[in-house]
Amino acid sequence: MTDRRELLEWIQEYEKRTGDKFQALPGFTLWYLPDRGFCQWKPMDKNRTILCWSLCHDAKFWRDALECVALQFGYDRIMTVCILPIKAYIRYWGWKIEQDFVKEDGLHRYICSDKQGREVVITPKCVFKDGSVNYFVTNELRRQYKPWKNADERE
Repeated sequence: MTDRRELLEWIQEYEKRTGDKFQALPGFTLWYLPDRGFCQWKPMDKNRTILCWSLCHDAKFWRDALECVALQFGYDRIMTVCILPIKAYIRYWGWKIEQDFVKEDGLHRYICSDKQGREVVITPKCVFKDGSVNYFVTNELRRQYKPWKNADERE
C-alpha cells in the first residue's frame, strides 16, 4: 500500500525531518502528488539549470520528473542542496566517486559519475556549529564525466 497524504501532511513531514519551516518561495513551482510528496523548483535560465530547493518523500521520482523538464526545455543540469550525510546520499543515488578533492579548509569536493557516466559535482555549501555540512549537488545532464585538473578546474 502506498503512503498517500495531503500536501499539508507532507509539509509537516518535511518540517519534522529537516527542522526547517517550509516556505512557498516566490518564482518557484510547487509540484505535489498525494503518493509522491512534493517538490519545489525553479528554472535558472542564465545558468541553464533547474534548481530543486525543497523536496519531500519520493526523491527519485521527482528527480526523474525534473530531468524530463530540463531536457525538454534545453537545460543542462539539475542542482539541489543535500542536507543528509553526503556519502550516504552518494550511495543512495548509486553514484561513483571519481575524484575526491580536499580543500584547504579540510572540506571535500566530490566529482562523481552517475549510472550513465554523466558528471555529478558535489560542493560544500555551509558548515554548521555541530560540524555537519550541507552540499550543493549538480547533476550534469549532457556532460559525461572526465577527470578534473584540480578542485576548481575541469580538464
